[in-house]
Amino acid sequence: MIPEMKKLVTPVVLLAIGIAVAMLPLIHSETDMVSDVKPYVPQSNYKQSVRCTKDKGYKYREGGQVIRESQLAHELLGNYCGIEIGPGACNPFGLFTVSVGLTQDMDPVDYEYYKNGQIKYCGDYARIDVPGDALNLSAFPTSSVPYVLNSHVWEHVPNPLKALEEWVRVVTHTGVIFVMVPDRCALPEDCARPVTTMADLIHYYETNATLDNFVDELKKIQNENNSDDNYHRGHFIVFTPDLLLQIMLWFNEKYYEQHISLRLVSFLYIDDKLGNGHQIAWQVLKDEQRPKEQIAMATFPK
Repeated sequence: MIPEMKKLVTPVVLLAIGIAVAMLPLIHSETDMVSDVKPYVPQSNYKQSVRCTKDKGYKYREGGQVIRESQLAHELLGNYCGIEIGPGACNPFGLFTVSVGLTQDMDPVDYEYYKNGQIKYCGDYARIDVPGDALNLSAFPTSSVPYVLNSHVWEHVPNPLKALEEWVRVVTHTGVIFVMVPDRCALPEDCARPVTTMADLIHYYETNATLDNFVDELKKIQNENNSDDNYHRGHFIVFTPDLLLQIMLWFNEKYYEQHISLRLVSFLYIDDKLGNGHQIAWQVLKDEQRPKEQIAMATFPK
């Protein structure tokens, strides 16, 4: 059973999400999702058979504290084998996953930057099972995995809405998308930046924004902060709780006719892992037989 929505801080978000949750049962049947851990064989463009494995639970100590695993992630996802995008050795979930991320062949500069960062902080780095990124999960067939998980990844994606569409594509009906994004001041440089608006995200989506669209902005931020980091997948997006809610409503309106929708499972204003960001989980509904009237109620509660 999926737990009820957690505590919210802003009244606007509390009201809007509270109404939505009250109208919808937050329960899924275990028969709706892959229930055992077994080898996963991607499509032919990636030949190697990949076994779903439990991450090693690396211990990253900072000031004597161990970064904990997410209790909510274990409650929602612990019985299944899904995808983790952009895993980090210092930020383990302790779940059974196929890890998807950049490889040295795909982007040598960023790969080395993030690999070395992990080694610096916890002495090891997360291995990648399947080359890919948040915008491209082409190795996975449509509706083939029970969940997509990522932590502090979405803000590095130049086209977040397109990425969301890709995550929904690969997740099964009643599967889960589980995301953590940083608070706007988790990275000091972001505090001085304007928060990203829904209009911004739609613009990036409609213009098919890429990394190149943000190079100048990131260089400016690096110069202002006297940073000499040589990488270009920085924080493109500054998320807020309200923006996360707007993203859900945008998606449900866009895919209304296709009978695909996101249903809010849980939201934490302060995540239960790193404690410096927001945490949201959506259930993906792909029910072609579901009456349009029900989808309208689920998407636009009054």
